[in-house]
Amino acid sequence: LVPGSIFRIGHHANPFNDCHYAYALAKAGASGSLDDLLLSMRDASHLKTHAGQLLKEVGVPLASGLASLANGNYATSFREMEPIWSKIWMLGGSNAQRDFFDQAIMLSLNGLGKK
Repeated sequence: LVPGSIFRIGHHANPFNDCHYAYALAKAGASGSLDDLLLSMRDASHLKTHAGQLLKEVGVPLASGLASLANGNYATSFREMEPIWSKIWMLGGSNAQRDFFDQAIMLSLNGLGKK
């Protein structure tokens, strides 16, 4: 997954995918590439495009929260994902595909000791 995720850095037509790439890079320990991806996403969030708006409202905080979760930073993960939770649907994907994001926030809560 890492080579494919790295290849997509700078291509932000689909923020849904960017969030998955962020988690994959963080989980693989590719911190330099993860930083590059998140910076590129932040830059693209200023574009006056639909994808730019999605990145700003949902994609960047979700990707950052997923990366924090993958690195075991549960408090940071929850703090980043909780405010945008009701907007996750805006990224698209099926309910089954978005289930990964639901499980991510549950993992961050479990890591905090909340159930």
